[in-house]
Amino acid sequence: MSLLIAGLLWSASPVLAAKDSGNEKSKSNENQSRSEGRHDDDHDGDKGLRHLVEQLQQQIQDLQAQINNIQLTPGPQGPQGPAGPVGPQGPAGADGSSDLTQVNADISELQTRFSGVTRTGDDLRFTGMNMQIVNGSGDTDGAVNGLGNLIVGYNEVSSYLTSNKTGSHNLIVGRGANYSSYGAIVAGLDNESSNAYASVTGGRFNQASGLYSSISGGNGNFAWGSDGSVSGGFRNNASGQYSSVSGGFRNNASGQSSSVTGGFSNTAYVIGSAINGGGGNTATGSYSSILGGMGNTASAYSSSVSGGNYNTASANYSSVTGGFRNLARDNCSTVTGGYFLSTYGIYDTIP
Repeated sequence: MSLLIAGLLWSASPVLAAKDSGNEKSKSNENQSRSEGRHDDDHDGDKGLRHLVEQLQQQIQDLQAQINNIQLTPGPQGPQGPAGPVGPQGPAGADGSSDLTQVNADISELQTRFSGVTRTGDDLRFTGMNMQIVNGSGDTDGAVNGLGNLIVGYNEVSSYLTSNKTGSHNLIVGRGANYSSYGAIVAGLDNESSNAYASVTGGRFNQASGLYSSISGGNGNFAWGSDGSVSGGFRNNASGQYSSVSGGFRNNASGQSSSVTGGFSNTAYVIGSAINGGGGNTATGSYSSILGGMGNTASAYSSSVSGGNYNTASANYSSVTGGFRNLARDNCSTVTGGYFLSTYGIYDTIP
């Protein structure tokens, strides 16, 4: 503000200087001329000077008022200044020699632990060691918790069965596997193991629910009996203990140690019964057998039907070799062939 006022006064200094110069000239010429004109000129000069000073004073007052009305507001932030000098170094830390010793010991222990483990590209190799996976229960057949399994794949949820992946110590290969117990191999698509040591090693939609049971392949097969097995086929069931179905379609081995080798819709109902093939055959006698044919029945102890259609061996140790609708109804009787033939006494042979 003081600089502004000083500037205004400086701008007026030529006028004042001119005034002083005029006065000196007036004094020097006073003796030469004393006319009334000189007096009038001086009076007019003084009047103009006062008017100029008044204008400057008014301008100063206006500037002062403007300065008083200015509100100081901060402008935009300027650019960041240069970084300051680096500060002094801090004090030294505590002695870390003990920590370093522990770190070195940990590194040495890890090197020993992973000795024999190498990786080459995408291959990880374990040399001179076994890989052991446990669920933490302390026993292979202990309480299951869904852990301790070796899973090859993404362990997807089954699209066919309600998901159950609560088992332990199983080998899982494939998609959509269920495993609710332990000691099983489950491979293939949407297969299930629901009992201890029950395995499904291939196929799809197969279920091994018997203790120690197994299914090797096929589609929609069941191994319900303990130690039962299904080798393949479609919709076969080994429901008896130690029973087996080798293949075919909708065959059932429901008796203990019974078997169906193949064919379709055959049933070996009782202990030791067997059907080797054909369709719609039924072995309901203990240790009875049907070798083939259609609609044949071996309903007595150690009875047998070798073939043909709709033949029946209904007495102990009786047999029908073949033919159509033949009946061996006496113990130790035999029908060797023909049609609509029947035995009439023990040891009878027809024809």
